[in-house]
Formats: sequence, C-alpha cells, structure tokens
Amino acid sequence: AAPTIPKDFPIDFATEVFCPGPLLHELSTYLPYGADTLGIVGEYYWIARERGTIEAARNRASFPLHYTQAGERHEVTVRIRRNTTGGLGATWVIDKVEAPVE
Repeated sequence: AAPTIPKDFPIDFATEVFCPGPLLHELSTYLPYGADTLGIVGEYYWIARERGTIEAARNRASFPLHYTQAGERHEVTVRIRRNTTGGLGATWVIDKVEAPVE
C-alpha cells in the first residue's frame, strides 16, 4: 500500500515548493539543457506519490529522481521540508539533493 501522505503536502509543486538557486542549478545538471527543471522534479514527486516510493514524515519528504547521462540511468534523491522560515512565498523548500553512494 502507498504510504499515507499528509493532506497538507504539496499539490502544485511549482508554486508550493521553493528551490534555492544552487540546488536548482544542481538539479538542472542532471536534465537535458533547457528542460523545465522544477516541472520535471514535480512530475517525479507525483510519480513517487503514486508508486509509494516517497518517504514522507510530518515535515519532510524525499523521493527519487531518475535521469540518463551518457546512456546510463542514474538516480538522485530529492529532499523537501516544510518551509519554517517564511518569506519565500512557498510552504515547502527543496533542502537537499543526494546522489547515491557509488
């Protein structure tokens, strides 16, 4: 069964989740040049919710993002947390992108 996702988790990733510039740049390096980085990350968030591959706690969540480079498939883990600092206009923030340990 899919994990129970709290009702106040992001619905519209693009408007509800803030991505700091350095992390947005890091994420964009995994995707094709010019791709809609946050749009794609948001799609992976929904895929993870549907498939039950999201790890969700009350104030944070993490989910896998798959990408292909040089013909090989890779995966990074995107971590989001509730935005407690305010002022960003978003209730959630991407706080970490973790590449798997090779």
